[in-house]
Amino acid sequence: MPTPNAHPASQRGAESSLGLALFRAAFRVLHAVAPGLALAWATRAAIRPRRHERPQREEDLLRRGHREVVDAGEGHLITTWRFGAAPRKVLLVHGWEGRGAQLGAFVDPLLDAGFEVVLFDHIGHGESVGRRSSVIRFRDGIRAVAQSRGPFHGCIAHSMGAAATTLAMEGGVTFERVVFVAPPWDLASYIERFVALMTGVRGLAGRILERFEQHYGVRADEVSMSALVPRRSEPLLVLHDLGDRDVPLHEGRRVAESWKGAGLMEGVGLGHRRILRDPDMVRRGTLFLAGEAKPR
Repeated sequence: MPTPNAHPASQRGAESSLGLALFRAAFRVLHAVAPGLALAWATRAAIRPRRHERPQREEDLLRRGHREVVDAGEGHLITTWRFGAAPRKVLLVHGWEGRGAQLGAFVDPLLDAGFEVVLFDHIGHGESVGRRSSVIRFRDGIRAVAQSRGPFHGCIAHSMGAAATTLAMEGGVTFERVVFVAPPWDLASYIERFVALMTGVRGLAGRILERFEQHYGVRADEVSMSALVPRRSEPLLVLHDLGDRDVPLHEGRRVAESWKGAGLMEGVGLGHRRILRDPDMVRRGTLFLAGEAKPR
């Protein structure tokens, strides 16, 4: 039990860790006695992102923005925030179980560089409507925001958001310059890591992806970065950390190596999320979008 003086964020983190541990324990029992039901449970966990509470710094940021709602169709309403007003715009795209404001450290540097900045919560995330999501719905959200709030000069996308951004670009959304932070290379590997983290059981991703393919009518390998990246040539900078446990650095390296003309900046000790607030990474990403830094 937390002490009366425990910091609220620390208390929430402890409760979250306890909840995950209990979920894993229950899942292992279910997987042993009813594997079919366990698979359905794992599939549900893989498509229903958890909404995490915003820290105060994100609340403070969003109060400065102009809040607007974009209709992405099929009842999906996406909440966006606009900062500044300028001819050149930059779109900030968060990752799975994230929030647009997680990329908030980029807002002021981009404003200072003369950009207008738009960020948003994906379908099923943050303040946007919906309980289920996927890389396909991420793509659809990016497309809807680009059509409503664009055109955009550049984009900064994190993790699964980078994969969805690539998929949106394949479908016609355009950016002159792109920054990817911790991009995954392979959808199957990403799903495997996430499901194993949630359930404590490995080897479920293949069957979950089969259900994904049946639902969306598309093969998983067709929407994976490994299939899309070699066809891209827009100026790209990849930012990735050596100690990233969610998306290993070697995946970001493969993206940079396979995307024509892309560059890579590696960090140490930043992990998967703190990299979004690191001053050096933020500065390099901003300079790149402004055209003041080359990929390599």
